[in-house]
Amino acid sequence: MSDAIKALNVLNPSQLEFIKEETDVDEEDIKKMTDDEFAELYDQIADIEIEEVCSAEDEEVSERGNIAADIVTAVGEELYYDDSAESEEEMLSFDGDIYFERMFSPICFGCKHHHFGEGRCDAFPKRDSIPPEIWLGKRSHLIPYPGDQGIMYEARDDLSPAKAEEIMELQLRLQEEGNSDG
Repeated sequence: MSDAIKALNVLNPSQLEFIKEETDVDEEDIKKMTDDEFAELYDQIADIEIEEVCSAEDEEVSERGNIAADIVTAVGEELYYDDSAESEEEMLSFDGDIYFERMFSPICFGCKHHHFGEGRCDAFPKRDSIPPEIWLGKRSHLIPYPGDQGIMYEARDDLSPAKAEEIMELQLRLQEEGNSDG
């Protein structure tokens, strides 16, 4: 199955409408795309996300930026996320990729309190204020953390059961390993 078809399986109608409005590419066009052509479309949407996040500075990211972030997250998870143990180690190390480190959190990504693309959440509302040990997946946020205002990890409603379980398993493993001291 092509990447484009896989992506269509996770995109909702409003996201497809956003893609059409922003790129003039509709669902039928996507169905016909090669993997390379779809990768270019994905990059265009990611560029919109980056543009909107950067222009927001310390303000709220625009609806346009949030929709682009949701698309990038959904498609990226479907196409590029490898849930093998080896991949988890790579994901947590980031290999010095600053963009990846800033935009993706193995724990926060699945939390309903997270504000995509802003490095903040309801628990830590200031831009880029989520503690690095939580953001980088080195500490569970199933228990209180200093300054979190009593708001802790809760799975997003639209998260697949498999992904919700995977994130929960990561957090429980971190707690068992003693990586949850505040």
